[in-house]
Amino acid sequence: MRKNILFLLVFFSYTIACIDIASAQACPHKANINSKIKIENRARGIEDPEYQYHVNYYNCTWQVDPRVQFIRGKVAIYFTPTTRPISAILVDFSDSLKYDSIIVRGVKALGVGYSDERLRIVIPNAPIVVGVMDSVIIYYKGVPTSPYNSFTTTLFNNKDSVLWTLSQPYGAKYWWPCRHDMGDKADSVRIRIICPKQYIGVSIGKKTKDFILNGNRITEYESHYPIAPYLICLNVAKYELFTLYWKYNEIDSMPLPHAVYPADLPAWRVDVNNLPKMLDLFTDLFGPYPFLKEGYGHTQFTFRGGMEHQTNSSMANLGFGLMAHELAHQWFGDAVTNRSWRDIWIQEGFASYAEVLAREFLDNDKEAWINLLSDKGKNAKSQSFASVLTNDTLNISRLFSSQITYDKSAWVVHMLRVKLGDSLFFRGLRQYINDFKYDFASSELLFNSFTKVGATGLDTFYNDWVVGGVYPYYVIRQSNTLNNYQFSVSQTNSASLPNVVIHNPIPIRLYNNQNRIFDSLTVYTKLDSQVVFKKIKTSFSVKFDKYFPILSNVEFINEGDKSLDIFESYPNPVVNKLNINLPKQYWDISLNVQLINSVGQQFNIQKISASKSLELEVSDYLANGIYVLDLQDKGKSIYRTKILVTH
Repeated sequence: MRKNILFLLVFFSYTIACIDIASAQACPHKANINSKIKIENRARGIEDPEYQYHVNYYNCTWQVDPRVQFIRGKVAIYFTPTTRPISAILVDFSDSLKYDSIIVRGVKALGVGYSDERLRIVIPNAPIVVGVMDSVIIYYKGVPTSPYNSFTTTLFNNKDSVLWTLSQPYGAKYWWPCRHDMGDKADSVRIRIICPKQYIGVSIGKKTKDFILNGNRITEYESHYPIAPYLICLNVAKYELFTLYWKYNEIDSMPLPHAVYPADLPAWRVDVNNLPKMLDLFTDLFGPYPFLKEGYGHTQFTFRGGMEHQTNSSMANLGFGLMAHELAHQWFGDAVTNRSWRDIWIQEGFASYAEVLAREFLDNDKEAWINLLSDKGKNAKSQSFASVLTNDTLNISRLFSSQITYDKSAWVVHMLRVKLGDSLFFRGLRQYINDFKYDFASSELLFNSFTKVGATGLDTFYNDWVVGGVYPYYVIRQSNTLNNYQFSVSQTNSASLPNVVIHNPIPIRLYNNQNRIFDSLTVYTKLDSQVVFKKIKTSFSVKFDKYFPILSNVEFINEGDKSLDIFESYPNPVVNKLNINLPKQYWDISLNVQLINSVGQQFNIQKISASKSLELEVSDYLANGIYVLDLQDKGKSIYRTKILVTH
């Protein structure tokens, strides 16, 4: 109800006649230690005591021309104090922009301060008590200058002017004033885009108006779902527009609007046909699409990848993997947003794994999705030590590391799925979305949701793969004697850290000489210890499951035939004939064999001529019972073992 009431508020008319190119002078970006500390704390989700308000509603007007790096705007912020009465409001606002005037309660604000890239606007007749909504209106202009390329004017195909924004993680304040942190989502937003009439402006939410006035095209959008500022966008170009519809039940359908550069229209019209199938799949796996009332679309931009703007992803192309990735973000990142950039692995890990899921369920080609997952694993393993948690949230290259934030995180998601099984895993995902839809969450809260649906033993997994920074190195040794085969498994880790072990169970398969599986088993290892498994009376080879579910390095060592080095007697129990394999040093010499029963009675077989083995007929002179076999060379015992005779 509150969202509907908000839009009954007066929408301030703001028609800007033209862009003042003469005033398009960039101001140098300033930074200091204090502002960096504050940004870092807010990136980690640490509450800033100076932000004691919730944004109810943004009402934005932006006038731009994609031929010019310049913006003129008006942003009305409707807000409510949350924890205590306030006498001033803090708004993030880059010093590359300049405000013309700020209106509070119908009059020009008198008390305005600026520091650490924030406006401090004094509210007259304050304080505003908790729960009472008020507003400020900021008129501004300037040349957006951002270290994050958050506002870009450029050329497509070296000829067509285009404009786009990308505000993740810290870029929104470089082109519009807002509360830009991970502690608050606005309930709703209204956007008016003014540009020369030959261009088309596109943003998030549902388009409500589109008309020409005084040589300008004016397009308006509204969104009534909670939204973080970095998920709001502005795109302007000479777009071609087309819309599909996705039928999400027997009666209702949802619009899928698209805006594409004309040269790429034919390719987009073909590639977009994968989108309804992906929406069907992700709805089944993750739960209902979170923004059904407003739709989902794609808008082209010249960035090399994609950006999951809420309800309208900005896309370089409609490649299968990129489309799956950005669509999955509508659940993981947009509907549920990380409270801290420390936890960006959640949204990027699940979105990256959604690429694998789309291949798995829509391609019906197991090799394709396994190969994709394998490629992600190879990239992830290029970093020998790295937690998926981002400790330095101001390090942009680390924050968006393809090896860690995307591919290793996708593997963490995959291993969690393998550990829990599909039923419990996808129930946990749906629980997570239901628990925190339109809100913020964290790594700890994600695993709490899995616990709610019955998952157990997650603490060890969390410590090994979310907090921990290494992956395991497994060494498998295989050997045989003449008629017995065995293998062993040991573990170290990618960073050679002492006393660190990964606790994943290891699925192993044994293959016979015809390369067919004859046994499967699960192995558990301890750090640096070799686990030896029972001897098998047939030749075999050891392999990990082809679809091996652990991010790891594996080394196979075939130690070959150990018959040259050891004694071995078989079968045991023995019925008729007892065979004794001999080490090489005892080949082709005469040995004495002595058998001693349980009461000390001795049975001697003198000077048996041996080659590589001995064969003894025991059925003729030995009764049933336990015997000690004593093999002697020149009167010296060289091999003793117990055998059981059963006729």
